[in-house]
Amino acid sequence: MRIFLLRICVSLVQDNMFKNYNIKKFDYILVLIILILGIIGIVAIGSATRAYELGASKAIVNKQILGLALGIGIMLFFAFFDYHWLGKLAIPIYGLNIGLLLFVQFFGTSANNATRWVEISSFRIQPSEFSKIFLVLVLAKYLDKFETKINKVYILVGAVLITLLPTYLIYSQPDLSTSLIIFLILIFMLYISGISYWYILGVAG
Repeated sequence: MRIFLLRICVSLVQDNMFKNYNIKKFDYILVLIILILGIIGIVAIGSATRAYELGASKAIVNKQILGLALGIGIMLFFAFFDYHWLGKLAIPIYGLNIGLLLFVQFFGTSANNATRWVEISSFRIQPSEFSKIFLVLVLAKYLDKFETKINKVYILVGAVLITLLPTYLIYSQPDLSTSLIIFLILIFMLYISGISYWYILGVAG
């Protein structure tokens, strides 16, 4: 496993996984809007939890600040990352997705009759949220590979099967709303990929 991961890292670095990004084209306004919205959200949470009066509530605000900082950092990383290389990792990404969802099934943290979270120290992570991103990446690679055959039934069945397993694992947590979103991601990805309108009308019917 270590050798496999090492080979992937070496391959990506050697092939220049970071594109030659033109810093002049960076969307500073979008980043500024995200920062403003994030700060407004932090202030609103601090006000709602009376963090400025109750010391214990400051931990909630601190988590939000940390989350915003991490989010901005990850966003900047992927802004300079050549997303085409993620296609090479489609299979490992799908395996990671399924692995995380299975981990929740056996070792997840339960609350309100649902087991949806993985607890790391004082943080709770909900793997089903990552599934939304992972599925977009995996389906994008799959549909791009079979772009000229997108309307073949067996290609569509393959896309459904790829989506079915994570949808079932999320639904069994139980989490109906997220499982429906996962299925809707499939519908929109197929639509964007240029699927025939006859299939869309058939499913609608």
